[in-house]
Amino acid sequence: MSPIELSSSTAKALALHTLQSIHFVALASHGPEGWPDVREMACATPDGLETISFITPIDARKNVQITANSKSVVFGFDPETMAEVRLFGHAELLGDTATKLSVWQEDFDRFFPEGVYAPHLLVIRLQTKYGEYASPTDGTGSFSFD
Repeated sequence: MSPIELSSSTAKALALHTLQSIHFVALASHGPEGWPDVREMACATPDGLETISFITPIDARKNVQITANSKSVVFGFDPETMAEVRLFGHAELLGDTATKLSVWQEDFDRFFPEGVYAPHLLVIRLQTKYGEYASPTDGTGSFSFD
């Protein structure tokens, strides 16, 4: 039996629902030798899929990788539904207070007890170009942002 092919709008809606229901996702960037480097991260609960944001220390290895090559992938998986989401795009690093405040969530305090105003924190923001959704019960589909 072949998987159900979802419309772009349905795949996008299911992908957003999946990301909103999980707390951690994997962020993959290019390591120094060109191999994918994947890190599990807490993402800010997204309002949409066009941008996905994370808080990270300024000295994190991921920041060097993104500066060298901005192409990145966010991978989310919901073990309850077996649904997976992949978002492909370009990541950028932002350090201004307004951006940090816009993505900060209360539970980030457990990772960064110094809080949102700590000067050593940055936001990694993925600008999504396209995405994919797959679920054994819902089907598969892709979507893009122009």
